[in-house]
Amino acid sequence: MVEMVDNPTDGASNPGGHYHGSEMDNIVKAANGLGVLLHTYDMTVLGSDRVVTIPAFDAWVPDGSGASVFVNKSSATNVTISAAASNPATDIITLTSAGVVAALDGTPTAEVDDVEEAPEVALPADSILLCKVRRVADQTNVLAADVVGRAIDVGDVNIKELWIPQTAEGSAFGYTGQIGDFPISIMAAADISRFVFRIPDDFSLLVTAVVEVSPDATETVQWDVATDFAADGEARTTHSGSLTDSQLAVTADQLAGLDVSGALTGIAAGDFVGMAFTSDTTSLLVLGLFIKYR
Repeated sequence: MVEMVDNPTDGASNPGGHYHGSEMDNIVKAANGLGVLLHTYDMTVLGSDRVVTIPAFDAWVPDGSGASVFVNKSSATNVTISAAASNPATDIITLTSAGVVAALDGTPTAEVDDVEEAPEVALPADSILLCKVRRVADQTNVLAADVVGRAIDVGDVNIKELWIPQTAEGSAFGYTGQIGDFPISIMAAADISRFVFRIPDDFSLLVTAVVEVSPDATETVQWDVATDFAADGEARTTHSGSLTDSQLAVTADQLAGLDVSGALTGIAAGDFVGMAFTSDTTSLLVLGLFIKYR
C-alpha cells in the first residue's frame, strides 16, 4: 500500500527527489482549492500486472478554462503502467475534469552518473496530479517503492461559513428563551424551529450543514428536517428535501451539531431556503444553523 500524499525524498532510485514542473503546477492548483478532498488514502500496487489501483475519492479539478469541476470517483480505478524501456522514465497519474484517471508516459532517458534525467510529462491544464511512477529500465514489475503520492488535500481550502440564527419557533419570531448568555429556542417535542435564508452567490458545493444545539441532558437526541427551496422567479416548492429520524449521542451542556445536510441536497447559488427542524427529544435547546460551503 502506498500513501497518496507524500513528500519528495532524495535518492536516484526514488521517484521523489526534487519537485518537477508537474508537481509545482499541482501545488499552485492546490493553493487555489483544486485537489483531492481526502487527506491521505492508500493506493494498491499490483506489480505483476503493472497496475496501480487508485481508490474512490472526491476532488475539485480545473476545467482548463479558469473554472473548476467537482468530481466524485465513487469506485476504485485500475491504471496500467506502460512496459519498461531500456532507459528509465517518470510517468504521472492524473485526474481530469471529465473524471478520467489515467497514466501519462514520461520520455525514457538515460541516467547520467546514476542521476535520474528522465523528464516528467507536463500536467495538463484540466487535470490534477495524483501520483508519479518511476518506470525502472528493464524492470518487469512496478513496485510499491516506484510509486510516490502527489495528491494534495484541499478539504479546508476556500471553505466559507454561514451562520443563520433561528428565524422563528413555530409562529413566534426569533428566540423564546436563553441559557447563560446564549439566546435559544427551548423546543418541546411538538415544537418547530424554523430558518429562512438565501444561498450566497459564490456557492458551488455544500460541505456541511448542522443545527447547533445545547443538550440539556446526556442522551441520544432525535431530529427530523423538511425543506423547500427555489430561486427568484420559481415556485417556492420547486425543490424540497427531508431527513427522518436522525440521531446522535450527546453530552449535557456540550454544544453539538446535528447534521441536516441531507435535506439540502441540490441547493444552488441564489436559492431561497425554508427549513423546518423538529425533534421528539424533550427540551432540545437550539442555537442556530451553521453552514460550510465552497
